[in-house]
Amino acid sequence: MVISDYFDPLEFLRVAESLAAGDTSEANLRTAVSRTYYAVFLVMRERFEVEGKRNIHGRVIGAVYAYDKMAGERLQKLEALRILADYRFQTWTPSTETGATTTERRIGSQTSYSIDSHRSYSPKSPTTALTTLHPKA
Repeated sequence: MVISDYFDPLEFLRVAESLAAGDTSEANLRTAVSRTYYAVFLVMRERFEVEGKRNIHGRVIGAVYAYDKMAGERLQKLEALRILADYRFQTWTPSTETGATTTERRIGSQTSYSIDSHRSYSPKSPTTALTTLHPKA
């Protein structure tokens, strides 16, 4: 096993995409949400050079928010989804009418948006992830 000196956080997005595209079990969807959040979080932490451990998630979100309000809000929503996926264990039962609960649709939508918008990210260009988090219309 070879360990590189640099881990590309977008590997987490590749894992999330693979999970979301395959077996859409609750465990896979929850893991996809978590990996998506951490990919974006790590890119933004590096981009804004936020260091330390104390309240690191809040400080990264704050740095993104200060730079671009909408991007900061999106990252904050993605973090909230990650917390639901990682720590709230109520089962997301599909509804009979739509085949998915509102929570499942929100998580699926957020995950696919985040994955799709970060495909072009390169570790040498972390600003790509930020600008695609907030597409200018």
